[in-house]
Amino acid sequence: MSTSIDVFNRRIEQIEYRLQRIERFGNVLTSTQTLTTFGATGNAATKLGLQSDGKYALAVFNSSQHEIIRVGQSTDATTLTTMDVFDNSNHRRMRIGQLTSTGRYGAEVYDNSGNTKARLGTLGDGTFGVEISTGGSGLVHLQQLAFAQGYVSNVSGVNTSSTVLVDLSPATSVTASVGNSGRAIVLGGAFATCKANNQTCIVSLTVDSRASTTIGAVQNLSGGASIGASAFGTALVTGLSSGSHTFKLQFRQTLTGSSASFADRQILVLPF
Repeated sequence: MSTSIDVFNRRIEQIEYRLQRIERFGNVLTSTQTLTTFGATGNAATKLGLQSDGKYALAVFNSSQHEIIRVGQSTDATTLTTMDVFDNSNHRRMRIGQLTSTGRYGAEVYDNSGNTKARLGTLGDGTFGVEISTGGSGLVHLQQLAFAQGYVSNVSGVNTSSTVLVDLSPATSVTASVGNSGRAIVLGGAFATCKANNQTCIVSLTVDSRASTTIGAVQNLSGGASIGASAFGTALVTGLSSGSHTFKLQFRQTLTGSSASFADRQILVLPF
C-alpha cells in the first residue's frame, strides 16, 4: 500500500512541477511580453519579445547567462534591425543586417574594442564590396588592394634640356583609385643619361597638384663623358582622399645649355 502511495505522491510532485513551469511561462508571457525557454539547469536559454534593455528581439544565452546572439532590435540602437553575435565578455564580434540608421546593409566584424575590422555589403562610401582593416581603425576596399594598381611604362628614350620639371612624351602618368586609408606606395623612375660633367638628371613624383618629390637621380662626375644609370625609387604617399588620383613622373637636368635622356620610364602605384 505504501508503495502505491509513494508512486502517487511522486506523480503529484511531477504535476505540480509542470504546473509551476506552465505558470512561470504564462507570467513571463503576459506580464513582460517575453516568451522564455529554459535549459536543463533552469536558466534562460532563449528569450523572444521584450528584452531587459527595453528592445524587442530574440536573444540566445549560453550556460553562463551571457547573451551570445540577438536577432531584432540591436542593443545599441533601437532603429537598427540586425543579428549580433557576442563573445563571453559581452563584446559584439559580428553584426549582420542594417549597419547604420541611413540604411546601409551588410556584415561587419569587430575587435574587442569595437573597432570595425572587416565589412561586407554596402561600404562607407555607398558602394558595394569588401573592406578590411588597414592595421589601425580605418578600412580599405579590397578592390583597391586587388584591382586598383596602376602601371605604365615608356621604353624609348626622350631628351630634355629643361632645368625645371617637365612631362616627357608620352607622359609617364597613371590614374589609380585610393581607398579610405588615403595611402599608396609608388615605385618609379627611369634610366637616365647625363651628358655633361657636373650634371644631375632628376626624376620626381607629382600626385595631383601636390608639390613634387624626388625619387631618383643620377649625377655625372666623369669629367666630360656621358654617364647612364638607373634613377629609380620608392615613395609612400599619404593623406589622400578616397577616390581617383593621378600619379605622374616628371624629369629635369641641372645644367643650362645641356640635355639629358630618360629611357625605360616606369611608374607603379599600389594603394593599400
